[in-house]
Amino acid sequence: MTNRDRFLWGLLGGIAVICVKMIGPDIEVVKSLFLVSNGAEIAFYGLISAITIFLGGISGLFSKETEPIRMLAFAAAFPALVSTYTAPERTPLSTAAPASPAERSAPANAASLDLGFVSAARAQVGDAELVCDEGSFTQQFTKAARDYFSNQTRETTYSVVVGSEQDFERAKAKADAYARDAPDVEIYVGCRKPGNPYFPVFIEAGADVEKAALLMGEVIGEGWAPADTYISSYAYRTPIYTAKPE
Repeated sequence: MTNRDRFLWGLLGGIAVICVKMIGPDIEVVKSLFLVSNGAEIAFYGLISAITIFLGGISGLFSKETEPIRMLAFAAAFPALVSTYTAPERTPLSTAAPASPAERSAPANAASLDLGFVSAARAQVGDAELVCDEGSFTQQFTKAARDYFSNQTRETTYSVVVGSEQDFERAKAKADAYARDAPDVEIYVGCRKPGNPYFPVFIEAGADVEKAALLMGEVIGEGWAPADTYISSYAYRTPIYTAKPE
């Protein structure tokens, strides 16, 4: 078996390790990549996968095996060992509830895939504060690496999105109208996701997706929230306006 064949079989072993990780330790991470990740998170996971595959190829070059199956097993052992040692437990970068049809299609009724919030909103904001600050690509990439190797579960906060508007003033008016119909419910307008023209109108739902689903059912059942209300979470969003019922 030539060195070229050994290297190719080693690469195949590395790919096998990636496949096992994607359906095993990294399954939550992979789910988040499809649901709510940004380009930096995808790039980071792609880099980690490429390194794992390359390590498999290097292992193949040092193998003395001549049978392909044994070669594959040998080549997969080293990248698998390195992956297990560097991060024995994987935690999702950002776990979210399944996206609604309005989220998956261009955001005709949704301001973004996901929502998250930090503090009380302000009535008056500058133009820069209307857009969610996701940081630079380098900052996102660094954060993705830190989250991936930290082995610490990050709490995800869910919200119930009851509407959206392209105009900030109209979004505030819609939030105020909902607040008059449901004065006991805190309703917010959130910053808009970069590249998305819609401002979401949402209700804080907490960290339990089941409670968020129950809240969504309640507000729809009360008649003031539209039927296409949905659950969402977005790590970079903050509220920029709190509705006034009067």
